[in-house]
Amino acid sequence: MNVASASSQINTSDSSLLPVVGTLLQGLAAHSPKGEGEDEDHRPFRAQMQKIWETVEVYPRMPDALAQAESAVHIWKEYNHRVARQHRRQISELHAIIQLLMDTMEGLSIARPERMQQLKDIAQQMEKAGDADRLQAARLGLADCLDEVRKEALCQFDRAHEDAARDAVTSLRSRTSAERALVEACASTEAVCAVIMHLPRLPLYNRRYGRDIGDRVMHFFADFLSRSFAPAAPYRWTGPTFVLLLPGPVDKVQAHIRRYLEPKLNCDIDTGSRNIMLPIEAAWSVLPMMVDPRLLINRIDAYGS
Repeated sequence: MNVASASSQINTSDSSLLPVVGTLLQGLAAHSPKGEGEDEDHRPFRAQMQKIWETVEVYPRMPDALAQAESAVHIWKEYNHRVARQHRRQISELHAIIQLLMDTMEGLSIARPERMQQLKDIAQQMEKAGDADRLQAARLGLADCLDEVRKEALCQFDRAHEDAARDAVTSLRSRTSAERALVEACASTEAVCAVIMHLPRLPLYNRRYGRDIGDRVMHFFADFLSRSFAPAAPYRWTGPTFVLLLPGPVDKVQAHIRRYLEPKLNCDIDTGSRNIMLPIEAAWSVLPMMVDPRLLINRIDAYGS
């Protein structure tokens, strides 16, 4: 039964139903779903509904009021159909974006299995989203997921960049990484010292046995440092000079270094025709962090020259 036929069955002099009609109209307006933008769609719709109700209030006869109410119901239906279409379009577009992301990430190293599963779960949530609030929650979940993917990709990029900057002879991180670490340490409030280690005999080994033997001596010493001072990682500065960052005041770090570098250290090398035992004597110094990291870098450069 439509509103017009219902009006013929209502006592035209009975105006007590007018407040009921008004409440129904206001309820339709207040509880209708919102589209993409409240200012662009929802508020004008509510304004239309309010205008119809204000018209109903001044009608003395119920049939005329119900005719206005029927017009309001028609507007309400059209509005909801429009919002539903908009809602379905958003879901379709977002679902296509997620699928494109999954297809793109599938062959990349950044595509951790848990992130791929998270994207699939978000896609399912969007398909089941029955209102704008749930759709918005799914969109926020997608934004959080993409932010995590971005952070993981940046970490992988940093690791790849760091690996590419490693020294070819010793496999240690290079001077560029060391300078960056020194700048960060100088800006820190924690007590940190830079340990400079230099192999004065290396030029002699290079001249007497060849550069290949000298490189093997440096690789042996780099491995010794990595094992002895883990988890702190040494850096290859330049030539036979190495740098290590250790926490603590100067006297404590000096005692720590002395325990490892004062005992006699020998490198046994098989040249193919014979074995040679090469003693490794490392000259070293401990420097505190400085206000200007450039001064510290200059001190390290001057130590091995």
